[in-house]
Formats: sequence, C-alpha cells, structure tokens
Amino acid sequence: MRLRIKPAGLAVYLCILIVLITFSGLAGYVSVFIAVFLPVLSLISLVHVWYSWAALAFHQTFSTDHPVKGETVLYSLHLADEKLFPLSAGFCSFSNPGSGKAFVDEISIPLLPSKPVTYEEKIRCAYRGIYIMGLTGIRIRSVLGLFETEIAIEPRIFYVYPELVKFTSPLERLARSSGITEPDTQSNKDDITIFEYLLPLREETSVRSIAWKRWAATGIPSRIVHGRSRSPALRIVLDLWPGDEFLSEIDKLAAEDLAMTAVFSVMQYMAQKTIPVSFYAGEQENPIFVDNIDVFQQIFDQSTGILFNDASYPGAAFTPGSAVLLISTRPLEALFSSYEDALQGGFEPHFLSCPPPSMYKEEKCVFDALTERRRSMGSRSLLRITDTKNGAEEVVHAFSR
Repeated sequence: MRLRIKPAGLAVYLCILIVLITFSGLAGYVSVFIAVFLPVLSLISLVHVWYSWAALAFHQTFSTDHPVKGETVLYSLHLADEKLFPLSAGFCSFSNPGSGKAFVDEISIPLLPSKPVTYEEKIRCAYRGIYIMGLTGIRIRSVLGLFETEIAIEPRIFYVYPELVKFTSPLERLARSSGITEPDTQSNKDDITIFEYLLPLREETSVRSIAWKRWAATGIPSRIVHGRSRSPALRIVLDLWPGDEFLSEIDKLAAEDLAMTAVFSVMQYMAQKTIPVSFYAGEQENPIFVDNIDVFQQIFDQSTGILFNDASYPGAAFTPGSAVLLISTRPLEALFSSYEDALQGGFEPHFLSCPPPSMYKEEKCVFDALTERRRSMGSRSLLRITDTKNGAEEVVHAFSR
C-alpha cells in the first residue's frame, strides 16, 4: 500500500494548528479543547482510513478469459461496505484497453453500507493484440484531505489472436519449389531428384526405384531411397509498414489486422498440407521455416507480439527464387517500380495489398494501373487489393478468384 501526503491540505492544517496552539489558554478549557481538537481529529481520520480498507469489499468479473477477435467482453465491478459505519471517500481507477477509451477515469467508492455500487462496461476486442483490462488501483482519502492511501491491482491481460479463415479454393497454385520435378511436391513426399542412399531389397519393402546397375554389378538387389525436398515452396513476406502520421489509429489497426489474418491463414493452410514455407517479417534477415502444423502453432502463439513499426523496404519479396507472396499495408505507389522490374524479369511476387480503409479509393486507382501493366506483360501471378471495411471475408475472396 502506498501513502501519499497532500501538500496543500497539510499546509492549511499546520497553519490552523499553529494559530490554535498560539491562542491556547486564553479561553480556559475551551481553548484547550480547540488546541487538541485538530490533532485528535487527524488521528481519528487515520483510524477511519484503516477501517475503510477493512470494510471495503470489491469483486470484478469478466464474461470470458479467452476472447477472440471481434468478441465483446462484459466487465463488471461490485463495491460494497461490509461494516456498520460509512467509509472514507475513495476512487477506483481502470486500464483502458483497445484503441478507444472503454472505462471511465474513476468511480466513487460507496460511503454507506446500504448502497453498494455495480459498475459495468463492454470491451470489444475488435483487433488482434494484447488487451489489458480491469481495475488498476483503489484510493481512499482521509476526511481532512491530508493524505491518500492506494493499493495497486494487476489488471487482467488477454491475448487476442488474428482471425483465421478457411479458404474455398486450393492455394497450392501459389507454391513452387526449387530442386524438384513437381511444382506441388510437399515436404513429406520423396523428391526423385534427391539421392539419399541404397537399401537392400527385401520382401516387405517397395520395389520402386530399383538400382539396376548396382544389382548387376554386385548381384545384390537394391533400391534407391530418395530424399525429401526441404526447399521452401512459398516465401511469405509480411510488410510491417507503420503507416503515415495522418492515419488514425483505427485505420492502421484495420489494415494491420487484415494483413495478419491473410498471412496466418495462408500459412496455416500450407502447414496443414505440409508445403514448406519461409516466413519473413519486416527487415528480418533469417526467415522462419514452417513445414508442419506444430511449427505454425508456435509462431501463431507469438503473433500478438508482431508490431507494425518496421518501415524497412520488403526487399525479400522482389528477389528471384521460390514463389513469393507479399502481403503489405504500404501504399502501392511505393512498391510500383520494384513490382514492375520483377514483372519484366519474370519473378514478380503474388501480391495482396491491405490498405487502410481511408486510403482504399486512391489505392484502387494505383492498383488498376498495376493490374493493366501486369496484364500487358502476360503475368498470371495473383494480384489483389482488399477493402478492409468488409473484414476477413475479403481475404477469402482475394484467394478464391
């Protein structure tokens, strides 16, 4: 518990106390009473503060401990005086989660035993991220206003993860591995271009890929065991552009949220199909390799900590190699020349643009110009723009056309 002295109240108290002590004895017993009245009253107020802490009861509840994106959490705080006498004046303070102000600044503690207080609020987890909700502190002041006591309370922390969508059409067409003969080869399938070792042919083993020359040279029937391709079939690049200063917080969050939904929904789909993916976020030099659902889950569990505060250019999206999917909230004009160069070189990425809602119309004009340029070059790569006002369904539509 913390104790705070109020300088203004203490100064007034001391001045009055000095005056009363100075004139003590001038009026007999009355003056003696006046001289000791304030010290006794201050002692009583101290005891009253202690009593108030002992008599105050509070309880807060949340409708859920595991909110998901878009869910509304119902919050309630119950305050009551469990003893017989009124309490000192007090206040409760709250955290304000999300982009808006969910709670009031403070509420008064009930003074009378017969008047409990219930405070309720609705907090909508509209976007992915970390939400800190609930009571953060209770303060009780003395009757004379000389000091204030406070206890700090840890608010509840909720981790709200990106929304994951189910795609209505297959996404294998986005992937293309290097070092294999089949474009859709998965990481759990043998790659016939990779030689691992020879295995003596036994009755229970498969007769595929028999090593005829080895059999003829040694007389021992053997078959070739092929390796598995570990090269990424898709490179996913998340452009963590923080946005311009003139953009509102709601605009930025809407764009970031949809980009995260797109990234992790595609990554989950590929992981379920065991198609290897390398994931780049911002200026990250070493990508994260994802080729199964367990690795995906580890990354997804850390997704609330991914912040769009990296303004570095997504160069990994415009480097020749495996197929690339770029998901960006950056203005298309800033990426136009790089995309055009990659288009001419034949290694343009699949591109999903997730602009903030307020920028959608002007971004759509640049997108149409980019689409026309792509069409004239005969490109078949995916190029889509999303209207973030329509929510996660935009992601489904973007990859189903």
